[in-house]
Amino acid sequence: MIYKESDVNKLAIPVVVDDRKLYTLFALPEREASGKSGRKLLVPFDKRFPLVEGFEFNYMYLVEIKEFGSEPGHHYHHQKHELMMVVSGSARFLFKDIEADEIRSATLDGRKNRIIHVKPRIAHAVVPLIIPTIILVMASSPNTEDDEFSHTIS
Repeated sequence: MIYKESDVNKLAIPVVVDDRKLYTLFALPEREASGKSGRKLLVPFDKRFPLVEGFEFNYMYLVEIKEFGSEPGHHYHHQKHELMMVVSGSARFLFKDIEADEIRSATLDGRKNRIIHVKPRIAHAVVPLIIPTIILVMASSPNTEDDEFSHTIS
């Protein structure tokens, strides 16, 4: 099956962009093509259509949370941007403005096509709701000691 370029482009453009001050939530389209039953296509990254203007994607990794009580994060970055997507399982993401002391949260489920943009200077943590939960992280840079600062969110 050959796809027209306009069809492929539509897969890379969010159907919803919801800026919630401490983070931005993107809802992505999906395609279930006829003749390809039992699967769907999701495009979390397309260089031609960046989700965040000026975000330069340079580093990607997966985080597998294997037990309750493990909460990745509880830190912030001065410069690093991160896009996070639950690919399997479900998790509650916590966000805290380190200057205004404002806290917000969002729940993401691997069955839905959602990506969260974690902005610099926003503390963040991930609380798994299902074990295991796997999170795809696309970042502007790898973790570095000079740009990761501990900050517990309670």
